[in-house]
Amino acid sequence: MIEIQEFSTGINYRKTFTGWRSEGLTGQFMNKTIPIPQAIAKAISNKEFAIAEDTATDIPALVGREITLYGEEWSVLAVIIRGTDEVGGYFPAYRYFYTKGRGNLDQLVLWWTAENYPVFNPIEPAEIRLYETQENIDIPLDNFQEFLDGKDRVVVPHNRALPPLIIHTIAQKIAGENDIAWAWNVGGLEDPKNFQAIYPDSPEATELIYKAILSQPFGVIRGEYGLKLTIENLMKQEPIKTEDLLTLETSLSNRQITEKRWKSYFDDQGASQAISQRMYNPNLVRLLTLRAIIIPNTLPEFLGWLQVRSKEKEHYQTSLNFQHEILRKISKNFPKLANKVMAGVKLIIPHLLEQPELLAPTIWLLGSNNSGIWASLYSNEVKPKIEHDLSLMSDLAGDTKNVKKQLKSNIFSSSEITGLVEDLTPILESQRFALVPQWEQIWKQIKEFWLPNKVKPLGQYLPLAKLFEQLRDYKISAVFYQIATGSVPNSVFKKVTKNAYKYTLENQLRIEKYVSKSELLLLALTKISKKIGDIIMPIGLVVPLVLAGIFVGGIAGYFTKDLMSGNNKNTYPVSSVNIKKSEVKTLLEAGLNINVAQNKINESYAALQGLVKNDDNKKKKLVQILETNANDYSEEINSINLPPEDLKNNDFGDDKTKQNWIKAIFLYQKSNDIKEANGIISKNDATFKKLKAQMNQK
Repeated sequence: MIEIQEFSTGINYRKTFTGWRSEGLTGQFMNKTIPIPQAIAKAISNKEFAIAEDTATDIPALVGREITLYGEEWSVLAVIIRGTDEVGGYFPAYRYFYTKGRGNLDQLVLWWTAENYPVFNPIEPAEIRLYETQENIDIPLDNFQEFLDGKDRVVVPHNRALPPLIIHTIAQKIAGENDIAWAWNVGGLEDPKNFQAIYPDSPEATELIYKAILSQPFGVIRGEYGLKLTIENLMKQEPIKTEDLLTLETSLSNRQITEKRWKSYFDDQGASQAISQRMYNPNLVRLLTLRAIIIPNTLPEFLGWLQVRSKEKEHYQTSLNFQHEILRKISKNFPKLANKVMAGVKLIIPHLLEQPELLAPTIWLLGSNNSGIWASLYSNEVKPKIEHDLSLMSDLAGDTKNVKKQLKSNIFSSSEITGLVEDLTPILESQRFALVPQWEQIWKQIKEFWLPNKVKPLGQYLPLAKLFEQLRDYKISAVFYQIATGSVPNSVFKKVTKNAYKYTLENQLRIEKYVSKSELLLLALTKISKKIGDIIMPIGLVVPLVLAGIFVGGIAGYFTKDLMSGNNKNTYPVSSVNIKKSEVKTLLEAGLNINVAQNKINESYAALQGLVKNDDNKKKKLVQILETNANDYSEEINSINLPPEDLKNNDFGDDKTKQNWIKAIFLYQKSNDIKEANGIISKNDATFKKLKAQMNQK
């Protein structure tokens, strides 16, 4: 037994001797037995039942569809005839019959036939019908086998007369597990490619429908028009409607919608054009934000696009507001959307190793006080997974065969149940889910730092150290600083521990605070005091003695050597940078003449071009070396940003960019004890040769 509901096209009408005449459409539905289900209303607005304009006749046309949307399932039969308006014109008049669940279209057709083919009639009161379903209906298709030969869409010629149940059965065979969609006795359809089987009402209609389908590629999915409309709504409408997000969630479950197809939907609204032409109006900012959510692989391009517009910042806020609005509406009912966002977070962090110039927008993306959607997923989901995996590095670095831990949440997994890396198969609970290769490579590469033996720092991980520092995840930041530079800057170290110089993190990695040469000198003074023993010596005498020792290569050299050797139980890492943070401002003012350096900026630019030779990899390496030397001085120096793109033009452009490069060159010169430290680099001078040698190191 099924319960059949109904509703019809809404019109104003008057009664006539022959029945009724329309006095205009109302824009609302009429004769509703119950409120129209949201999923059915959405399908109608997507024109999934719409016949072509001016094709309705006095003979009923039928459109049958199964609808699965918003967690609802319905079987719907639309009956369409030609209505007459007040001036003698015609319009398609729809009467919809529907029942709960899929698999009931054939029952609706049987009921409609038994009830003597009811059609649109505004005078007839709407009522709920009960129908005793007929089981095991056998519809022979012996005479229609040519339409079932592996086709995903058929148009049965008008000369092959057949009843509605036959066209339904053909569509059912083609659909398999998908929703069924068919049309019977139609003169044309708004979107014929979204049906499995169509029976036209004339030879002319057969030819027109064939041409309409052939003009568009096969395989277009049902609901495509509605999905495009949803994307357009989200980029233009404020506030966001929950039903639009539900459409996205449902569409993400449809395997027929590939990444390529998603990209085409966004390009139809202008996504690629906005990127190439650097367009930043609010609609396009929302569009590209949404694209980065749905297609995580486009997130780096999105951040690069945001960063290009450096002077104005309102587009960042537009994106953040849009993210926040989506975040407020999605919950456990939107797992597909949440998984896409989380995939983007997992992708963008290791991507900084390839594009360190995206550091600033990535900090914005994952920070933003957790008000953005990526920031929220990072803080609540991804960060704990990173911490979890780092806690296993000590075991991973040892004998993996004896590892007993069970990994239940992993950073580079597409699920919450998987393993750390492929060579840890014995501890995996499931191998069903794909790994994220970038994270797998990171874990395999850094695990050596948990071994007792000394490992050469891996400078490429410095962007990750800076990222986590700015996100205030200091323990993770400390891990990557230790790996990238061999020590942890004081600004991070003091947030992790109160220890003076060394500390073992909860994940068993031993970290060491960065110690400048000036600090090392103080340690030497302390050691001198211990060696002098009981002799009381005023500090005013100790300092001149030490300075004298420096000039003759004696005392300080001896004690520095002693401190750097393994003879002293309190050994400390020594950085090549020979100036303290507190001295930076003084040095910049006293030792660097910006105006002089800027007058020779063309000379510096030519020398840098000679180093990189228009090679993108060399540009990245040069930037990494210069930025690494600027690290750990002060907030001012840490803010120096040297995008490799600066070296693609004919010059550095504006004064701010020039000064950034001058300061970076100056600090590099001071860090490497280059005698002529003036912020200028010339071809084949000491700075040029030193940089060239470092860039050639593998």
